[in-house]
Order: sequence, then C-alpha cells, then structure tokens
Amino acid sequence: MRGPIVFVRGDEKRFSGCGMPGAPRHFHALLAAHQKLNKQVVADLWMSMAGRRDNGAGANVRPYDRTLGGLAYTLKFINEPDGDWDLRNIDLFLSQPNQLDMNCRQRRRLARHARRLGTR
Repeated sequence: MRGPIVFVRGDEKRFSGCGMPGAPRHFHALLAAHQKLNKQVVADLWMSMAGRRDNGAGANVRPYDRTLGGLAYTLKFINEPDGDWDLRNIDLFLSQPNQLDMNCRQRRRLARHARRLGTR
C-alpha cells in the first residue's frame, strides 16, 4: 500500500455462565488507508495470520457503513476483564493540530500522508 493503515481493534472473549461453551477470543477491527482497501486482500492477509477454520468462519470484511454502529460494536468489550483494544495512525485522519505545536517528525509524517492523499 506504500502508506500507513489506520486501525481500531477490539478483542472479545466470552465465558458462559451456564455450563455452555463461551465464545473464543476473536477480534473486530475498523481499517482505513490513503487508498481503498481490497476486501479479498484484507481477508486473505488476516486469515494467513490468524488461520483458516474448517467451518468457513474467518475474516468477514465489509465496507464501513456509519449507520450500523461499527465503532461501538468493535469496542463493546472495552471495559470487560477479557476485552482489550488498540489503535494506530488514527491521528492521520483527524483534524490537523496547529503546526507550531508539532515536532519535526510529526510535521514530516503528516506531510507524507498529505502527499499520498494528493492534497499537497
């Protein structure tokens, strides 16, 4: 992709309280980049790292639809003992801070990203 991938990831693991098996650890993630991500490439890359399952379960990659509450769903276990979360590069898609408040590295990074987007 020749550029950073932005992600927000939520981990989820559920235990059953009634003698039934719980859900194994699994992940929900939101991804963004300076160019459109190919669904099949994302799914194949994910399953190459996480493994493929016999029953067809694996990466379910879909375009983001803001009306479906994907961010809340991704982070629904954020306050649970077996939940976890992480994010990277999200600053590239937020409103830009004052240039005077940034160090040289931050200014270079944002300038590279702007060139990728074609805005500079």
